[in-house]
Amino acid sequence: MLLNATLELEAPPQTTIPEEGGEKLHGLFFDLLKSVDPDLATSIHDQEGKPFAISTLRSLARRSSPTTPSETPVSAAERSGQKNARRWRFTIRSLDRRLSEVIDQAATAWEGRAVRIGNTPLAIRAIGITKKTYEQLYTETECHNPIHVRFLTPTSFRQRGTQVVLPIPELVFGSLLRRWNQYSPMPFPESLAEEFAAIRIRKHNIRTELYRFDRYKIIGFAGDVVFEFATTNPVTPILFNALARFAEYSGVGYKSTMGMGETRIIQSTSERTRRNMLPVTCCGDRLSVTPVSPAAN
Repeated sequence: MLLNATLELEAPPQTTIPEEGGEKLHGLFFDLLKSVDPDLATSIHDQEGKPFAISTLRSLARRSSPTTPSETPVSAAERSGQKNARRWRFTIRSLDRRLSEVIDQAATAWEGRAVRIGNTPLAIRAIGITKKTYEQLYTETECHNPIHVRFLTPTSFRQRGTQVVLPIPELVFGSLLRRWNQYSPMPFPESLAEEFAAIRIRKHNIRTELYRFDRYKIIGFAGDVVFEFATTNPVTPILFNALARFAEYSGVGYKSTMGMGETRIIQSTSERTRRNMLPVTCCGDRLSVTPVSPAAN
């Protein structure tokens, strides 16, 4: 099960908040998790490929939904201007059934709790929970070609010991396929990765930015990328779109558990086509789909 838990925090007047706060939010999440299930917290902390992603800290002074990140990448200047805001929010996104259940059950107990981000005292004033199964994400996904992806926070990929700071389709969709197959009860065939080379960047408007951690910085790209694909396989567009939607939960690339790689899919009604198919059936590397009659819709 996929879960978004958006925590609204209140700080004392004139409180200074770190700009990104990714490492500190990561630590806050584990403190909360340890308070309700220390064994799960230890297990997740020690495993490779962690089943969650965390957004950056955002001021509620920015005019956006309390449960939805702004669809505009946050510049360093904006972040600096938010430092003295009183109310903030960030989102924990779970990709794993057990972790989602624990967060869902603990959310009520966490409300009103005093917490700290680094040395800054805050209180959790509200937690908004939204849930979706992998099957629901898949069946509700509309087919788009091209797919417009907005990278809200700096995104990069770790490859052969170096940082790759370009939205190379094989890296973007390869990252998503690995995480989907690691946690989804309906894995996609590994052979899908062979088709990522056929994805092209139709247009983009990206820039490079530094993402700040306590003792270092990582450079990444942020902004808009439109991916376009050509395929004769009728199933492939469905899978590409499902992975793109999954990115809103999993993040993309490196350090998504600390706020990097946060994404949003931008819909265009002129490019939207409604699909009329049920979930694919995966048997090894073979895929099949079952059409849905108009009455079933």
